Amino acid sequence: MLQLELNLWDQLKEAEAAPTAIAFQQLLLCFDAELERMSAKEKMQQGAEAIQQLAELLALRAESYFEEWQQRYDPTGPSLESDDFADLVRQSFSLELEDLITDPDPTFRLPNQSEGFSHSLVSAMSKDDLLELLEDSEIQQEPAIAQMPYDEDVSAWIALVRSCLEALDGRSELLEVIRGTALSPVMVWMALLLGGFRLEKQGDFYRGDVLVG
Repeated sequence: MLQLELNLWDQLKEAEAAPTAIAFQQLLLCFDAELERMSAKEKMQQGAEAIQQLAELLALRAESYFEEWQQRYDPTGPSLESDDFADLVRQSFSLELEDLITDPDPTFRLPNQSEGFSHSLVSAMSKDDLLELLEDSEIQQEPAIAQMPYDEDVSAWIALVRSCLEALDGRSELLEVIRGTALSPVMVWMALLLGGFRLEKQGDFYRGDVLVG
């Protein structure tokens, strides 16, 4: 488990290297503690960066759990690694080919045939095709998020935020949402980022309120 005395950024770096081996709830507690010590300006800059890294960590954990589930329950058969055949495959051998090689016959080249002609199968991808590929990739990540453990039930956080906003006429300040849901600030931020809510900044950049709708 991660140690609380470690710096938050050190913990995030360790978690990125092994996303499924860390205690995510303990990491959230460390973030809350760091958030209390930050100034208003640091919360807007460093706090936002930490929240982004936490969201990316959730995606990495979901992808790891999904891959583990596929390997365990894939009906096509077991997944074999190259190391599984190490004792069955000869790694190297030597063969003298000098006596088997003959000089090549002279070749005839058409006048218009270029020496640099390539049979490469690589082709250019249009901008529209690339955007469609990125959209498909984002859609495939949605079921992976649903595979998260119960202690990271982002769907429940999103539902709490939505219920709170409905009770507050569909729009409220961020602090009111945090108090109304009884969730930690990072949980509310996760729900807002992943739940598609609308955020609107009011007033001064560092001192103004954030409206949620």
